[in-house]
Amino acid sequence: MAPGRGLGISIAIPIDDVECASVARAIAGASLEVEFLVDDPRASTVVASTRRLMTLARAASVRWSELRGRTIEDVALEIRAGDARFERWTRDAEAVEQASTAEQAAIGLALRTLADAIAGAVGDGDAVRTFTRAREVVRAWAWAVSETVRGKGATERGARRDDACEDMFTWAVARGGTFKCAPCACEVGSSVMREVRAVERVEAGECVARVPWDALLGVEQTVETSSPSPTSEILKQLTRMGDQIIMVIWLTAALDAFECGDASAYEEWAPALRALPTRASSSLAWNADDLGAVAGEDLANRLREYRRSVKVQYDALFPALCEQVPEAFPARAFGDYAKFERAYDIWTSYAMKVQDPDSLQIREVIVPGVFLCNHSLSAHSVRYTSLERGTKAFRLELSRGCVEGEAITISYGRLDNADLLMFYGFSLENNPYDRVSLHSITGDANETQLEALRHASNACEHDLTRLPVCLARDGSLDRVLAQIRILYAPQQFMQWCELDEYHPFVVVDFELEHEILQRLVERLRAMRDEIHTCDDINTPDLTQVASASYWYRHEQMRIMESAITRMESLLHEYATRVRKRNRNQH
Repeated sequence: MAPGRGLGISIAIPIDDVECASVARAIAGASLEVEFLVDDPRASTVVASTRRLMTLARAASVRWSELRGRTIEDVALEIRAGDARFERWTRDAEAVEQASTAEQAAIGLALRTLADAIAGAVGDGDAVRTFTRAREVVRAWAWAVSETVRGKGATERGARRDDACEDMFTWAVARGGTFKCAPCACEVGSSVMREVRAVERVEAGECVARVPWDALLGVEQTVETSSPSPTSEILKQLTRMGDQIIMVIWLTAALDAFECGDASAYEEWAPALRALPTRASSSLAWNADDLGAVAGEDLANRLREYRRSVKVQYDALFPALCEQVPEAFPARAFGDYAKFERAYDIWTSYAMKVQDPDSLQIREVIVPGVFLCNHSLSAHSVRYTSLERGTKAFRLELSRGCVEGEAITISYGRLDNADLLMFYGFSLENNPYDRVSLHSITGDANETQLEALRHASNACEHDLTRLPVCLARDGSLDRVLAQIRILYAPQQFMQWCELDEYHPFVVVDFELEHEILQRLVERLRAMRDEIHTCDDINTPDLTQVASASYWYRHEQMRIMESAITRMESLLHEYATRVRKRNRNQH
């Protein structure tokens, strides 16, 4: 068989989200498969197929949160830029810049897809060799895009032992865990940050930590099958409440038992529990008024609502359970809301959702050892939620390799700084997922507005019903203005839909558009002015909140300034059009 005409094996990459599928079609066409010619020995043939695989992986790795405030064309342009960098690198070995979280996710998906293809091709030597070559290309790309950040930061900071964390690793290994990393603590400014560092070189696609199912802290392990305690016996009857609340209750009881020196019922989990933090570290530890003073009332109101939702969950259970089953829910532990709130904070900050690949069931667990991995926008591991088939062991596989001594980082998700502040207590510089929520401008949508948004979504490939309306840090304003235009005048929008070839992004009524833009600019200026520079803050509590929210404030102001500038340009354009039309009419 002639070269280039060999036997082809196609690999499919599923995409569930409608908007993300639209991105994929805009980039890769109708087919979401890539064909490998498994008996064509030429390296160029493998590289060409690998390029398409990476294109599909980039499209499949798009998340709806990235489309907030952006159009499909904005995201497609970004993916095409990634395709072009990858092509230049495979052709000319051109130097590349640091990869984004999205690119790391695409690399992780491509490596997992190729690993599955290799496993499925056992017995077919040509296919195994072809897929292995493709995997080596992706691994080399993973090293190339992370070269600028490898070894920085963690290896430059002095590290010291953390006995509690080392005991946890020893305990996890005794239960069958394997690690190519070890815990340490290092000083960052006036605080101490815990992390895990690689103890050897680990390649992209390889597993740096494997923790057996029965060593994970989850409902099945701690409540259903562990050593019985009065609390666990009652919780077994309440598992329908969901993993999160069950584990928060269990954690409240366990931490209180250790504090009071009566932890015999939880001794099996002692090493993992002692390595958890002893106090709340996210926004639950802050005063909402303090947050409002430095970051604006929108974020402060969100914190108030978050704290209210946690308190509602507590009030629904306690002190009623303390009175009904005092031996299982002693008032010493559960009569004190602060202890429940601390456990809630710890669980929210350190638990992760994982999926059993056989049953597809989603569970929430804390993974001993791995919960010390910190979040990064250039994370080593982005895709880590699927458990090992058959054993349900947790595997932390890397989408970019690391060298000995390098801190292992993971992605908590493509979260904007508001979410990072709310659930983890920090914000990041140059966060590409940052958005400015316009909920305070638009309010909640009524049924008439929602119906108009649904109608608009059917007229284009965007799901405009996803609210609140948000401004992205880059991209066009088309999506944002379409949503606000519809929310502002839903009945007029329905009339516009009767026009031939009408598209929701098209401006029909320039006077109305001018009015909408004026109101938007005025509100954005007020929101911008509400965020303070915090140069005069000198109280310790406020200083902590100001420090944690620094990059949130910086990025919010940056996004708003950019939007104001672009909207003012549109205002000038529409005003000019209206004046010209009025002159022509006279």
